[in-house]
Amino acid sequence: WEVLEKLKSLATLHAVSGNMDDPKIKKLLPQKKVLQMQGKKIGLCHGSDSPFRLGERLYGEFGEKCDVLIYGHSHVSYNRKKKDTLLFNLGSLSGNMTLPFALTYGILTIEGDNVWGEIFEI
Repeated sequence: WEVLEKLKSLATLHAVSGNMDDPKIKKLLPQKKVLQMQGKKIGLCHGSDSPFRLGERLYGEFGEKCDVLIYGHSHVSYNRKKKDTLLFNLGSLSGNMTLPFALTYGILTIEGDNVWGEIFEI
């Protein structure tokens, strides 16, 4: 709860709830959200159930409606296009996954009509 409040105090926050969130957070945040940023439609969803082929499953839910689909849950980074939708999973900085998974974060860039994601390992 405190982290969410701190982030909201720093900048505009767009967030969704995840499967391990506190019930207070789950009441406050939606499970999925679609927003417009710089002319691009961006879908946000934590994801659920099996982490295998998660991006593909979420794409089936609302991917074709979005230019970018940002998701999590698997803790494994992913940065690939499916048709015209970028499937973007930032990975995890929490360290709760065992090797060979790296600690990663991602940056999404929108410049004009172009949008791309980058994954960085720490």
